[in-house]
Amino acid sequence: MTYIHDQTFTDVTLPMDEHFYLRCKFINCKLLYAGGDFGFEYCDFGTTMLVPLGAAARYQHDITETNRN
Repeated sequence: MTYIHDQTFTDVTLPMDEHFYLRCKFINCKLLYAGGDFGFEYCDFGTTMLVPLGAAARYQHDITETNRN
């Protein structure tokens, strides 16, 4: 696990898997998630977007389709 603290990120793409963010600020970022462990504590996400990848994207698709039926 990679620990990152007290950082401000702007207009970047960052991994969530195997990362723990503490007191970070995300401004107009994309957070990539493929299904691994991660953590956020005391963070501000502003206009940040979650981008699921791989198994996480397939799971999101399956849940979305299930909810439509």
